[in-house]
Amino acid sequence: MRIKLRDPLAAMPAGAATKCKAGDCELTAADSGKVLKETDFPFKSAREVADVIVERAGL
Repeated sequence: MRIKLRDPLAAMPAGAATKCKAGDCELTAADSGKVLKETDFPFKSAREVADVIVERAGL
């Protein structure tokens, strides 16, 4: 079952201030809005979200 969130930031532990870090790269949930598109949702897994962010950020 897929659930489409109306407010994805509300699902984050610290809301927009939630930080994701991989190596030296750090991104807040608020910054992810610059990378993710509304049409990307719903995601199937956290891995899928990470893959999209890394790909679009050119990392």
